[in-house]
Amino acid sequence: MVTSSQIKTLYMKSIFKYTLLCCVLAAAFVSCGKEKDSPDGPPSISRVATSINHAANISSGDMNQWILIIGTNLKLTQSVFFSDLEVPRENIYASDTLVSVRIPRKVPAEVTNTVKVVTKAGEASYNFILNTPPFVVKGLRNEHTLAGDTLEIMGDFFDLYFTAEGTAVSFTGGVTAPVAALAAEYIKVVVPAGAEMGPVTVQGPAPLNSTFSTNSSWYLDTRNMIIVHPVVAPATGMVSSHPDFPKNPGLMMVKQGAYSAWGWDAFFTSYINWPAGAMGANKTNYVMKFEMNTKLAITKGDIIFNIADYYYRWPYNYFGKPLDTKGKWETITLPLDIASHPTDNYAWFGWLYSDGESRESNFAISNFRVVPKN
Repeated sequence: MVTSSQIKTLYMKSIFKYTLLCCVLAAAFVSCGKEKDSPDGPPSISRVATSINHAANISSGDMNQWILIIGTNLKLTQSVFFSDLEVPRENIYASDTLVSVRIPRKVPAEVTNTVKVVTKAGEASYNFILNTPPFVVKGLRNEHTLAGDTLEIMGDFFDLYFTAEGTAVSFTGGVTAPVAALAAEYIKVVVPAGAEMGPVTVQGPAPLNSTFSTNSSWYLDTRNMIIVHPVVAPATGMVSSHPDFPKNPGLMMVKQGAYSAWGWDAFFTSYINWPAGAMGANKTNYVMKFEMNTKLAITKGDIIFNIADYYYRWPYNYFGKPLDTKGKWETITLPLDIASHPTDNYAWFGWLYSDGESRESNFAISNFRVVPKN
C-alpha cells in the first residue's frame, strides 16, 4: 500500500522533472533563436542597383534616391553610411541578400566616395559616389531693398550648405545681419542700417564653411545710371513717390490704365549718360539693369529698348509666362549685347511700349543702369 508520504515524494519528483524539461526546451528555443538571428558571417557587398532596376550596376547616386545594396549577410544591418553621412534607421530595409536604403539629402563633410554597411558581425564598403549639386547664386531679388526691409538672395541648393542659425551675412561697409529665413531657393536677411553699395557676403557654418559674395549683383547698385542729373532732366511722368508703388528705389516711371491696339507709348526718349567701358566689343561684359514692380501681370505687348537707333523688343510674352513681380520691386537684368547694337554711339536711349492688342497696365520702373556682369 502506497502511503501519503510516498505519494508526496512521487509528486515532487514529477514536478522537478517537468520543470527541468521546460528549462531544457526553453534553452533550446533561445539557442535556436540566437542561431537564427545571427548572421552566417561578416557582410559583403557585390554591387549596387536602383530600386527600379534590380539588375542594374550603378556606381553613383543622387540625393533622396532609393537604391539597393546587394550582397550577403545583410539581414541584421544596423547602419548604412554614404561617406560620413549615416542614413536614418527608418530609411533602411534589410534582408539577407540586399539592403534597400534612401540616400540622405545632405552634403558630406568628409568625402570617401564609398557606401558602408555595418552589421553585428562586421562591416563592408563599396565604391560609390554621392552626386552632390553645388549651390548656385542667382543674385539679389531687389538690389535696392531699403534698410529695415527683407533682402532676398536667390539661388539653388542653399539649404544643403547653409543653416539659418549658423550663417552670417555681411554687407559692404562692415555691417552684418543674421539670417531671417533660409530655404533651397533663397536666403533672406533684414538689411541693417549702415549697409553700403557693394556685394553681399554669406558665410556658412562648420564643417562645410561654405561662402560666397554676390559679385554680379550689388546691393544698392547706382553705378553707371544712364538717366541722371545734370546729363538728362527727368522725363515727363517720372516721379519720386506714388501711393501704389511704395518703397520705390528712386525716380520711377509709372504706367497705369488702358492702352489701345497698336498704341505706342514712349516712356522715355532722350540723350543719356553712357559708360565709356560698355561700348563696342566690351559690351559683352556688361548688362542693363533696372527695378520693376507690376501690380498687374504683363501678358501681352513688347517693351522696346531703343539704344542708338537699334530697337530691341523685350519678348517677355515668349518666355512662356507673364511678367509678374506680384506687387514687389524686383531687379531685372538683360545682357547688353542683345539689347544694343555693336556701335560706339550710345548717346540716345528710348523706352517704349506697344502691342497689336488692347491691354490694361499697372506697373512702375526705375533705375536704368549699365554695369559689369561680375
